[in-house]
Amino acid sequence: MLHSAVGKIEEINGVVHLRTSEGESGCVVYGPYCSLEPGSYVVEFYAMPHEMDGRTCCIVDVLRRGKTVAAEKDFTADELVRRHGIIPVRFEVVEKD
Repeated sequence: MLHSAVGKIEEINGVVHLRTSEGESGCVVYGPYCSLEPGSYVVEFYAMPHEMDGRTCCIVDVLRRGKTVAAEKDFTADELVRRHGIIPVRFEVVEKD
């Protein structure tokens, strides 16, 4: 299930999309929440911009216990297109939550 505080969730040809408008800010997608064992992890997000420019179009983060930022990355539309929309974020869990 997709959780969003801003934007519009829609399904197109069986694929769930979340569309935001310029100027909207806030948590576009959040969750799922889970406990992880100590170790190194990579989470992948997928985002594809509608328009291309050099401005930051999204900030992706991973939170620990919903409060502490474990990892954060900013992306421009150009970067997302070069990466085919795939955003890998690496993070470490030092102690069990």
